[in-house]
Amino acid sequence: MKRRIAMKKWLVVAIGLVVIPAMVFAASNSVFSIMGDAGGTVRGTLTDTARTIDNVVGTGYDKGGNHPIAALITVETFGARIAFGGVTPTVGGVGHVIAAGSSIRVSSPTMVGSTKLVNAVAGDNSVVQITLEY
Repeated sequence: MKRRIAMKKWLVVAIGLVVIPAMVFAASNSVFSIMGDAGGTVRGTLTDTARTIDNVVGTGYDKGGNHPIAALITVETFGARIAFGGVTPTVGGVGHVIAAGSSIRVSSPTMVGSTKLVNAVAGDNSVVQITLEY
């Protein structure tokens, strides 16, 4: 009987040692697959005025006349707000907050075209990295 209890305790500890680190790793690291051809990565700085992805990326948004089918956006510094579908994000107001060090993959051509970004906090000009897919 004591041996069974000891075995169950060992099993619980072993599972905890495997499952908990796996959950922490999964929560802290994101893997984004590239489904199309990756365009170059562009570094941009946001302001307190909302901008579309093509405005942040500038020259090179359309690759050979093709519009992007997806975008990987990583926020490097400060936070950013992002909104879709014709909604304009506002500083401290409307839009999903993306914290510094976080990424989001926008995986719809329509959504890429309608995505707008702005600083999350007034005056904290967020630096973003954007990779477009074609």
